[in-house]
Amino acid sequence: MMISWIAVSLLTSSLAIAFAVTVQLVLMRRQSRPRANVPGVDWITKTLIDLVPSHLAPLFAAIVWTLVSVAASVRALLPRPSLFQLVVFANVAVLGPMLLGAYVYLVIALRFYEMRHRHPDKHREGDPKGKASTIGYQIAIACVSLGFQYAAIESEIAYPGTGNPWTSDGTLNAAGAVCYAVRGLDTYVALGLICVVLCTWSQIKRRFSGARLVEARYPYFRPTSAIRRVGGGLLLCVLLASVITLAEGASFYLLTRTTSSNNRIAVLISSTWVIWLALTALFTSISAAIVLWLRNEIAGHLGRLRRSMEERYESAALAEADAGTEIEEVKGRYEAIEQILKVRSQIADAFESAQTWPLPAGARATLGVAAAAQIINILGALYKLHPKL
Repeated sequence: MMISWIAVSLLTSSLAIAFAVTVQLVLMRRQSRPRANVPGVDWITKTLIDLVPSHLAPLFAAIVWTLVSVAASVRALLPRPSLFQLVVFANVAVLGPMLLGAYVYLVIALRFYEMRHRHPDKHREGDPKGKASTIGYQIAIACVSLGFQYAAIESEIAYPGTGNPWTSDGTLNAAGAVCYAVRGLDTYVALGLICVVLCTWSQIKRRFSGARLVEARYPYFRPTSAIRRVGGGLLLCVLLASVITLAEGASFYLLTRTTSSNNRIAVLISSTWVIWLALTALFTSISAAIVLWLRNEIAGHLGRLRRSMEERYESAALAEADAGTEIEEVKGRYEAIEQILKVRSQIADAFESAQTWPLPAGARATLGVAAAAQIINILGALYKLHPKL
């Protein structure tokens, strides 16, 4: 009896997702009180977060996923890897785990913000209605990820070229089954990341406000530590997602560069890369919109604080002009005005820096790389579709 490695691959991914769901259901049952929930997060990521302390979770998730991915894709390096195989290995075993670590960091940052401000949320973990809808959501994205996985396997098998380590004799081999099982889990996690960003954007006005975004006390007038983490996590996820999509497009180019234009178009249409290109563009756009909205809220709140301090300064100056000339009174008034001026100056500096938050020079370069990757991806898609190239 011949083993269907396609069925083995799909079954392995399904069992891994089912295991994560089971772990989360057990943890939810054992909780003494509900925890702050991050809507949209997948349960593989939540399981990795719950296994270790929060400050270690991003590194732990990246290391675990690196080990799993290396074991699944090491076949691409044997015996003498081509450039195509090296790109595939780097995408699966290096960039993918890095994105998972950034995703975990973002989820922890959102959870930390949620816990600090105690937003009322009917979908808190442990709530029966929230639990039912969350399980339904997990099943839905699991089914979608398995559909993506099957389509990617069929595309891999249908490609007529050589040098592909995941197929043999016109079907998926054992190494391919393991690799695509892990890539199916990658898809499940990636869909969770996209849904987290979509949920954050849809609830942004309810969950975030200027007063909660700014640490408004002298001498610290700046975005809170929680919101700085959210901004940093979003930017890192955008960069890595764009680079991964670019690497996937590069692997397609390397695989089809010696084929005819008809075969190149067929491979592109049958692959899931075009869908991921669109999803990455959507994810990048929404993440950028979230960051810009937060920046505007921060700047608006600091602007209101600055106007308030200017009013206090004017009131203090008028009081000083109308007051008597006793030495102690004059000294006290000057000290008060001096303190107001210091606070006003600090707020003004914070307001100016908020115009570039969270986009200092390094972050602008990061987004520049992400934007360049998106442009190259789109140009690559056009190149593959052009029949004369």
